[in-house]
Amino acid sequence: MARKSSSKPESISLINSWRPYLLPSLTVTFLALAMLVAFYRWERFLLQDYRFQLRKPELGERTSPDLRIGGISHTQPSQIRAVFLEDEGRSVYLMPLEKRREQLLDLKWVRQASVSRLWPNRVDVRVLERTPVAFVQVVPERRSPAPQVQLIDNTGELLPLPEGRKYTLPVLVGIRERHSRADRVERIHLMQRLLAELGPAGKPISEIDVSEPNNVKVIYPTEDRALTLVLGDEEWKSRLDKFLRNYPKIREKMPKAIKLDLRIRDRITAMETDEGDHAD
Repeated sequence: MARKSSSKPESISLINSWRPYLLPSLTVTFLALAMLVAFYRWERFLLQDYRFQLRKPELGERTSPDLRIGGISHTQPSQIRAVFLEDEGRSVYLMPLEKRREQLLDLKWVRQASVSRLWPNRVDVRVLERTPVAFVQVVPERRSPAPQVQLIDNTGELLPLPEGRKYTLPVLVGIRERHSRADRVERIHLMQRLLAELGPAGKPISEIDVSEPNNVKVIYPTEDRALTLVLGDEEWKSRLDKFLRNYPKIREKMPKAIKLDLRIRDRITAMETDEGDHAD
């Protein structure tokens, strides 16, 4: 007698076991598809609707009316606009915020920056600019061109001189073209330590020479001439005080002196005079 096949009952049993999960699975699939369709339509709406577009500058304006810029003083609005130029006329939804922030940081005067979207179509730009601490004459390694006067901040960033701006800052001598940023920062910190130690007595100083970090020299204006004072690498305050106490005698005994060595504890030596003489 032939044996009856049991495949049909087994198939029915398998379907019955999956039946409780079938409806929830179909429901989840339907909801996922519905969400994808909704997202697609919403994204198309964000991309195409004019209300989300960053408008181009109006006649006579330098930046888009939808671009809010805060914190700039030295940075030109045209430089900011150049960063966002390809975004004009497009939805702000497409704007790569982090990339735009990095591009802002490439601008010379920008130290920190943030970029954020304000729906429907505004972009908020906040900038923290660099603060110059000194004028510098960057000496090139070649004989030409001539040294250029620039500004420098405490991170060693060289900054162009802005038009129409006046600064009361010392001139820092000793920054060369070959110097790395770390070298520049080291010399800036040396200048700042010197000025902090000298306090009010150092305010008349117009120039600080850090060409030799272990032998700082300064230009100190007096009523009849500007004197170069060699201060060395320590005891700057006591050495300057010694000069100020003895200046009447110096003017009387060394009227031609233009460079004075203050490094020796019990004396002040004229190293150079305005006649080109050198003395001990």
